[in-house]
Amino acid sequence: MGYRSYGRMVFEGEKDVVIALVADLKLRGDEVMHKALDEMVLWVRGERANFGLEYSGWKWYDSYPHIQAFECIWSTFKERFEGTDDEAPDLNGAFIRVGEDDDDIDRRYFGDDPYDLATTHVGIEGLSIPPKNQDIRNTGGTTC
Repeated sequence: MGYRSYGRMVFEGEKDVVIALVADLKLRGDEVMHKALDEMVLWVRGERANFGLEYSGWKWYDSYPHIQAFECIWSTFKERFEGTDDEAPDLNGAFIRVGEDDDDIDRRYFGDDPYDLATTHVGIEGLSIPPKNQDIRNTGGTTC
């Protein structure tokens, strides 16, 4: 089965910039890139656009061509934000990959306000513990 990860990659910015970056990746990309782009969702909200995906159960190994395509997408958006000779566009990006090990979390961000796009939360899951009033020892005595 192998080591699996889940996560999210999402970008948000000026509609024309986001759409142009997606189109450029599509034009320059090979079949693997086309498949990666097709797994992502592009949506528009007024003058803003988002492009992203959530994934689960993936083997995120840098040697895999499919993963290299997603890393290229991340790099393309990030490099565009970091600028050209003109002013950097209003563009935000967030990438989070969570592995099976507790300390295996890869968080990457760029932009002025990327933290609403993706963040991690620590939680505890397991057997539900009933409320104290359902304790079979509940005799009204004191507890430690």
